Amino acid sequence: MTAPPLPDLCNTEVPKVIGLNRLIYLVTDPNSSEYLHKVLWWTYRNFTKPKVILQKFIERFNVKPLDTDPRYYTYWDRTYFTEVKRRIQCKVAYLIKQWIETCYFDFDDTMVQTLKEFCETQLPPAGLKSISDEIIKLMNKVRLVTTTNNRTLENLFGRILEPMVRYLNSP
Repeated sequence: MTAPPLPDLCNTEVPKVIGLNRLIYLVTDPNSSEYLHKVLWWTYRNFTKPKVILQKFIERFNVKPLDTDPRYYTYWDRTYFTEVKRRIQCKVAYLIKQWIETCYFDFDDTMVQTLKEFCETQLPPAGLKSISDEIIKLMNKVRLVTTTNNRTLENLFGRILEPMVRYLNSP
């Protein structure tokens, strides 16, 4: 009697079995497909919380540096690492922007503050000031960045639902 073959865990664009950290690595890979991004946005609420995804994105943005001892790496190794690191950071920033555009309702006040701080302190030094400005502008546009007095999510939902309630109550 022979043992059954091991299952192929990733024979398509979408892995069948994967951990959260590996998924974050896959979607932030500079060559990852748009399809994989959509799968992440459609499914992540089934296995984790938005705060965890944001934290994982921030961790992934902060790529660990190469060993500083030049004996271990050639000039080309360091150059390649720098380029890959930059592409990963760009991909993380792009995914955060995409997340806000598609799932802005996932963000609570603490996540908004964390994201705003990330955009102001970590993106500009990495040479990503323009996407940082885009993300902050987008957060303002969808009213995620709230002021302490007059902007609340209840206000936002009230403005969205009010026309529907009027329509339903009309004769």
